[in-house]
Amino acid sequence: MCRLLPILVGFLLAACANQHVQTQAEADRAAAAAAAKDAADAASDAATCQSSGFQPNTPSYYRCLDSAEAAREHQDGSDRAALAGRLLGRPPPWWQ
Repeated sequence: MCRLLPILVGFLLAACANQHVQTQAEADRAAAAAAAKDAADAASDAATCQSSGFQPNTPSYYRCLDSAEAAREHQDGSDRAALAGRLLGRPPPWWQ
């Protein structure tokens, strides 16, 4: 039994190390995806504000960017709340 203990501990440590590597790789991919989404959202907001006639680097342009970001965050929050409600068995508001 004493001879098998170091082998068992070795297998457990190897499994933990492998899990950590996979978890770190998944976290890196998620961070890269989030950064890409943020960059795409910023470019979309800038394009929207410029097409609305706001000149870059002006106070009104920055207010437009802030407004677009707030609207997107509000929509994301509404989507999460609706999903949570459906997972809890509540129908969407338009269903009632």
